[in-house]
Amino acid sequence: MQQWMPLLAEHDIGKVLEHEPLSKYTTWKIGGPADALVIPDTKEQLATLLRLAGEHGIPWMQLGRGSNMLVTDKGIRGLVIKLGPGFDYVRFEDERIVAGGGVSLVKLCVMASKQGLSGLEFAGGIPGSVGGAVYMNAGAHGSDVSQIFQSAEIVLDTGELAVYDAEQMHFSYRHSVLHEQRGMVTETVFRMKQGDREEISAALAAFKDRR
Repeated sequence: MQQWMPLLAEHDIGKVLEHEPLSKYTTWKIGGPADALVIPDTKEQLATLLRLAGEHGIPWMQLGRGSNMLVTDKGIRGLVIKLGPGFDYVRFEDERIVAGGGVSLVKLCVMASKQGLSGLEFAGGIPGSVGGAVYMNAGAHGSDVSQIFQSAEIVLDTGELAVYDAEQMHFSYRHSVLHEQRGMVTETVFRMKQGDREEISAALAAFKDRR
């Protein structure tokens, strides 16, 4: 057992699964155990977890929907953090979409099309979560997240909760500020445009087929 493992039980950080096989959480269904898979369900739990990891030198990494990840049979030492159901929500506010970091990007694209909101069509065939898409500025077909991004709520590795706008995210090709400043996206606001539902759905289907 890792020396820091008992520390996790002393704090409200969500569900903790020791020696959890990561094959359950990756698309390819391969991968050995993490020392601990932690599933926080609130921003407060995530903030506490990241603060503890920083204070005690516990290595950690984020796991999204496991669609672009290969894990060896040896597994991963330290913490693997996966956002829980509390981060899987979507709100529509006129031409804005507010989405939790754990929301499926494909699911969000379909939901937006049904609302007649245009801007996410490029992402219809991109697997992964909203948080992961923001982290890597996911894109396809000549567009990317930066073009519809308004702001993101992020729990930094210090445990601090911050809100970054598009300029602060330092977006470039498959890159964001989160490659330098570690943290996890808990919520994102996207700027969309009203469009024709049928046209949006057709574009979504076409882009998905091309991928």
